[in-house]
Amino acid sequence: MTIDRLLPLLVLAISLIAPGAAAAKPLSAVGRFKTFSSNCRYTLSEGHEGPCGLVELTRRGPSVLSLRFTGSGPDDTTNHQLTFVVIGPAKTIPLHCEGGRCQLSASEWRGEVSSASEGRVDPIGLAMGVPQAWPVQGSCQIQRGKLQCEALLQDGAKLHAVAAL
Repeated sequence: MTIDRLLPLLVLAISLIAPGAAAAKPLSAVGRFKTFSSNCRYTLSEGHEGPCGLVELTRRGPSVLSLRFTGSGPDDTTNHQLTFVVIGPAKTIPLHCEGGRCQLSASEWRGEVSSASEGRVDPIGLAMGVPQAWPVQGSCQIQRGKLQCEALLQDGAKLHAVAAL
């Protein structure tokens, strides 16, 4: 048996022997902070500007943070989600998470955006189709109670979102 086949079994065995020890570290690095913002707007890749309401910051590991803005799209039958992904050193992620729940841990923060995506969801939140995703150049920041993200696609289109926290 090769190491590639043994490694998953070893990880499983360790997690069964000491479940608390195996799970303690990863759970502190993952989780979600959700808020509804009465002052939220975004601009999608095709230029549609509209209101958003739900803002989610999701810590996906020690150094990955996604920032999602959900709001109405060009038609009233679907909602759109605009997501920015920031990858950076763990100490720079502005969320403190325990057991999957997170709190903002910084009143000011800035991170470089590596990718962004747009997706559509129906009124109950189920995905409609496959989201579009792009490598981008941009940044997200928290300053004076406001979260703002902007990114430039390779074709020159701009993505933008801003929300009061």
